[in-house]
Amino acid sequence: MCLGHWSKEYASVLFESLGDARLAYRGVLDNAEVGERLWEYDALVLPTRWPGEGYPAVILEAFAHGLPVITTRWQSIPDIVDDGCGILVEPEDASQFASMLNRLHRNPELYARLQQGGS
Repeated sequence: MCLGHWSKEYASVLFESLGDARLAYRGVLDNAEVGERLWEYDALVLPTRWPGEGYPAVILEAFAHGLPVITTRWQSIPDIVDDGCGILVEPEDASQFASMLNRLHRNPELYARLQQGGS
């Protein structure tokens, strides 16, 4: 699952194609919707590079839902995401995001370990 707004350089079709059709862009959700909707997903993908990013609440919500997180090594995010609960990639590296998504999909042991790490 990927939430949020797209930059002008990217489109949801490109993002979904990089994930070999295992990735779906779900759009922008109201804060009230996040907790309910996360139950429908297998992982949280948050490729953020927002200048004001701190500790994104959606990451903490994902952990509460037992979801692995793939996000950017950006601002304070590495303070709450490490290799025990998620995967950090470099900002604006779409191929690394795709590689990590495919790795998570193909490796059930990694998926299970990351699920447990965020709980």
